[in-house]
Amino acid sequence: MPKVVVDTNFLMSSCALKIDVRGGLAELFGDFDLVVSRGVRRELEKLASGGGKSALDAEGAPASGRGKKKSGSEARCAIALLDELGARVVEDDGNVDKWIADYCPKNGAIACTNDRALVAALKRAGVRVACVKNRSKIDYC
Repeated sequence: MPKVVVDTNFLMSSCALKIDVRGGLAELFGDFDLVVSRGVRRELEKLASGGGKSALDAEGAPASGRGKKKSGSEARCAIALLDELGARVVEDDGNVDKWIADYCPKNGAIACTNDRALVAALKRAGVRVACVKNRSKIDYC
């Protein structure tokens, strides 16, 4: 069963766009083991409680015109999704992108992110990467 690592942006943009994450990931990978870093979980909890930055759009850029109320609801959606899918939380060193870039190749994991720089780095390392495509589905980047 493949390990699938998700980041904050991927989860929040999927919630904002009402994308079926379970179905999209299952279509690509079949059964999967969802993994998230402690930093992603912490960031979502902070956003859900009303602190932190505004939501990100599906391309990883700040979403204009959307404030904390919207990102709070998207963060709560993302937390519920992690819980529903039984995501395993793994400790990180505080830098989520670096953790993903290290964890995925070492563990043969697939990454799910919309962060263009992280996608490029992961692909250079031979990691399979999925992202939100056409603001409507999850597919390989």
